[in-house]
Amino acid sequence: MVRVDPSVDLVIPAHNEESTIAGILHHVLTDPETTKLLSQIIVVNDFSTDRTAEVALDFGATVVHTEEVGLNGPGKGEALWLGFQHCNADIIVTCDADLENFQPRSLRLLVEPLLDSESTLFAKAAYQSDPSHESQRVTTLTARPLLAIYYPELATLASPLAGEIAVRASVLEQARLVSGFGVDVALLVDAYLQGGRSSIVEVDLGVKRHRHHSLAELGHQAEEVTRAILDCANVLPRNQISGSSTSTPTRLPPINRQDSNS
Repeated sequence: MVRVDPSVDLVIPAHNEESTIAGILHHVLTDPETTKLLSQIIVVNDFSTDRTAEVALDFGATVVHTEEVGLNGPGKGEALWLGFQHCNADIIVTCDADLENFQPRSLRLLVEPLLDSESTLFAKAAYQSDPSHESQRVTTLTARPLLAIYYPELATLASPLAGEIAVRASVLEQARLVSGFGVDVALLVDAYLQGGRSSIVEVDLGVKRHRHHSLAELGHQAEEVTRAILDCANVLPRNQISGSSTSTPTRLPPINRQDSNS
């Protein structure tokens, strides 16, 4: 009996990433094994003011714009939510647009566990820490301690905030994405609550290098990650009691994918 592999879509959320997204798309589209795997490539232009959208279009990607559908932004959660709406595949793989050392095989490595076992719902990149980069600070100082308290089985993951994942469409259909940078960890928790720790697989993708983030940016990311984890755990931040409207992340509407509209 011939095995029919599930279809796979790639979603890349991007905010002012013209300098790196060209390299990512070039590597994807010039790698025969990766192009054979993918049904479509969707780049979500998240309020970019540079040539991110034009570059993606030049490479033949489907480009959708957060500002055209009235989303507040920029925000990674909003961008992924919009990208997922345009997917019609069985498996969706995502990739951050600021990767400086992207390898197309990483997409295949992420998808393989879901192809090999129907019980695997979610594959998450596991990166080795680059000692010259600040990328692990939010994970080490914010995400992992909070996960250890509320979701201890997830605290042992190497890179719980990594933006490179493969996820079954069935998980997304039951998930409620959060706004902002906390979306990655919130989606991880969603998958965990749906299928348990055994449904989540880590995939070693080596060392991750992406553009530098300022201390102010890292502080903002840490705040959004904190709010996302506390929201998943149904823990109300103290300032919500006083009526603050910004104390928890916004839960975005359910994902209504294209194939469910056909």
